[in-house]
Amino acid sequence: MRHGLKWFMHLRAQRPRVGDEHPAYVPAGAWLPLLLLFCTDGLMSQLQSVHNAAAHLVSGARCYDHITPVLKELHLLPIHHRVDFKMATLVYLSLSGMAPSYLVAHCQLVTDDGRRQLHSANSRTCVVRRTCSSYGDRCFAAAGPRLWNSLPGHLRQTGINFEQFSWLLKTFLFSC
Repeated sequence: MRHGLKWFMHLRAQRPRVGDEHPAYVPAGAWLPLLLLFCTDGLMSQLQSVHNAAAHLVSGARCYDHITPVLKELHLLPIHHRVDFKMATLVYLSLSGMAPSYLVAHCQLVTDDGRRQLHSANSRTCVVRRTCSSYGDRCFAAAGPRLWNSLPGHLRQTGINFEQFSWLLKTFLFSC
């Protein structure tokens, strides 16, 4: 894990300045799914502990108070839901054509894939890439479409804009 975090920090330090056109440029919004590649359950719980401590500090709650009401009061999602939120918004932007091309290439709808028409074609489901390892399951090309397909149908509609989608998604994740 430490090697992965060092690699992540190295990539972030090597990121070109704004305005530089470089083929390896990855915008700051795409770093969270990259970090997810190296994030184990142990690290996720450590990140959640830091998140909870910060919420206690900001809200002035006592350290033995339950954290869930504090997080809801501050409108903060738990870490695993924050990762899901970021991943789902990147998939939404990819399907809308507003994301960079390196992300758009990994998100295809079943209807765009050229396969035969199924009943699921009307529900805006994505083609999920097959992988051979748990490491491959966490890459954006597999985890993003899988997460998108697990969202309720009202979130995957074509007629909603990005602001509506992010509001509905955050509401859905708060209710989970």
